[in-house]
Amino acid sequence: MKKGFTLIEVMAAMAILALLVLVLAKMFVVAGDTAKKGTDTISRNSTAELGIETLLRTFEGMVVNDRIGACLFGPGDAADKTGFGHDEAYFLSTETITTQNKAPRKSYEYVNFYVTERTLTNVTGAVYTRYDLMYRYHNYASWLDKHVDALDPNDAQWWDNSYLTSMQSDVLIPNIVRFDIYAFDYYGDNAMTWDTSADGRRGMIYDSTKRSANGISNVPPAAIDIYIQVASEDTAVEAGQLIASGDSTLADRGREMLVRDSAVYFARAVPVTGPARFLEFKAGKPGHYYKD
Repeated sequence: MKKGFTLIEVMAAMAILALLVLVLAKMFVVAGDTAKKGTDTISRNSTAELGIETLLRTFEGMVVNDRIGACLFGPGDAADKTGFGHDEAYFLSTETITTQNKAPRKSYEYVNFYVTERTLTNVTGAVYTRYDLMYRYHNYASWLDKHVDALDPNDAQWWDNSYLTSMQSDVLIPNIVRFDIYAFDYYGDNAMTWDTSADGRRGMIYDSTKRSANGISNVPPAAIDIYIQVASEDTAVEAGQLIASGDSTLADRGREMLVRDSAVYFARAVPVTGPARFLEFKAGKPGHYYKD
């Protein structure tokens, strides 16, 4: 007569089997999360690196002379609604970053880099706030010929003319956490000064039309350091929901999450027209491209 399993033995076997299933399930969940995070990281890095390359090429093509200005600035905290102090840049570049449409184009482009706050909805219908690094541009030949005064340093706020809003705007890097620009002159000193206007909304500013502490003007910076922080899509959505909640405590927690879980990218651009223009400035001669 064959002896069967006792109830206790069966229950012990089932318990062991259940434990193994739980362990395996946990392993699959962890593996899935790891794979997802890896995919998010690769996507974030790829987007950020492509964006950095575009920023570098465009800044290195910066053109500044007696009739073409450049302006880089960081808004003061009081005027910055995002809470991150994102910078902005306005200048003319020989690097064209757009190719769409078939309109006549020139080998230069007016660009504006800035960060905007956007309210979006995820796949589950939840509302969240996202920050994107944008670029506005215009390189239609007819527009630049007509509005060349948009680049004219003789205009007190040449970089902030209202008709520049007609420029097309696209996302360069989504889920941005920080966008900072640092400009240095040919003596290695900081080329940016504190904005002394009434509202001070521009914070630290580099305006090529103004003389630096070293007496330099109408010359591109010798070097421009670009610092950005970028969050993954999942982190941006999760933190963005807290920021969009309307609760200041939750919003601060969301901003902390973005800063803590974001990746940092750093690069230096050297405008190629800078050295020649600087030597012309030191020699006291106007640029060869000067035009009355």
